[in-house]
Amino acid sequence: MRKWFDSEAKKNSQRPWRLEADVWLNLTGELLFGDRGQRGKAHLFWPNFRKDWPDPRAYLRDDHRAGHLRTIGMSKIAPTLDAFAKYLAANNAPSVRELISIGINEKTARRAMALSEKSHDRPNDSALIRVASRVFERVAGQKSNIENQIATALLVGKDEDAVLYAAAIELGETICTASAPACMLCPIELNCSHLRKG
Repeated sequence: MRKWFDSEAKKNSQRPWRLEADVWLNLTGELLFGDRGQRGKAHLFWPNFRKDWPDPRAYLRDDHRAGHLRTIGMSKIAPTLDAFAKYLAANNAPSVRELISIGINEKTARRAMALSEKSHDRPNDSALIRVASRVFERVAGQKSNIENQIATALLVGKDEDAVLYAAAIELGETICTASAPACMLCPIELNCSHLRKG
């Protein structure tokens, strides 16, 4: 899965900010392009945002940031992004609770922290649970929270740099989809109980 992620998924990711092991880049991308309606803009604008705002201090130094956000129709998130940048510039390692306190919703905050290599608290994303359920032949809808945690832990193992976590989510969102999984394209098809079972 890691090999597929490095060679294929990173080139074609619909959410390139999730490939960054940095909470600033993860959360900025999630705030800007995380909504389904905004994802189409990600490939156009993300490379420039990443280059121009690689860290919160660069973002705060940019006197034209409000205009840039307005250009892509994202001016309403400017206050949240400003608050996050100011907070992160002053405090290197935010907690989920602190991100929520500055106006970031809990799910977005948890995902951004989980994709950061500094975090070891990785919540079970629905795409990750789907991949783990299929690999370990568990029937959808008959899962307890403990079973989800065990299956995802078995799937990603000890994942210090969050690469397997990000890879499993990307796999679940692009290949191992809920309605039309592309099993023949899956990098772990040989290990998938769901595919073997038919």
